[in-house]
Amino acid sequence: VARGRDGALWHRPAAAGEWQRLEDPGDGAPAAAALRGELHLVTRTAAGTMHHRVRGARGWSDPVPLPLGATVDDPALAVMGSRLVLVARTAAGELVGATGSGQRWTAWPAPLPVGAAGAPAALAVAPDRLRLLFTDQSGGASELELAFAGDLPAPAAPRPLGGAGLGGAVTALADGHHTRLLAHDASGALFSALLPVGAPPGRARWTFSGRW
Repeated sequence: VARGRDGALWHRPAAAGEWQRLEDPGDGAPAAAALRGELHLVTRTAAGTMHHRVRGARGWSDPVPLPLGATVDDPALAVMGSRLVLVARTAAGELVGATGSGQRWTAWPAPLPVGAAGAPAALAVAPDRLRLLFTDQSGGASELELAFAGDLPAPAAPRPLGGAGLGGAVTALADGHHTRLLAHDASGALFSALLPVGAPPGRARWTFSGRW
């Protein structure tokens, strides 16, 4: 799924098939995740609110507004156990979220004041634990691991991962043993850090990975 220059969303099967246009009033890149054989798609509108739609056996559902306030970046969507977790950043650098079954969503009771400077990445590390990675207002990156009781996360504090001059969205890839974190600096240079799963808290070692 991707957004075209015409502002619409375009989708196609991964293996083959033609691109198909999907009318959507959103803005920016969508977030997608598969749960119980259905594709869930979350998009942000020009006003900063979020819409959710599902593709099942009968095609796409109509977009449904989600119980989140205004946001400023593309959302992150992850499958955690049998639930979906949505996270996005506000203009104040807070992270807001909602947890859902696919049909019903529960908004987190309060924004998380973490000082985020860009769109977060979200990774499920257990059926009840979510790891959030984001650039922060110091110019570095931070990690926040949330433990859930039902649909709601317990309070937690972010830990710094180091880095300098980083900003904007991050990309995170995990294989069960390590998490590879990628972020740009203001000049467009790409930096990466390798975070071993279960390692003690501490700053990561960042390396230059080229310009993109």
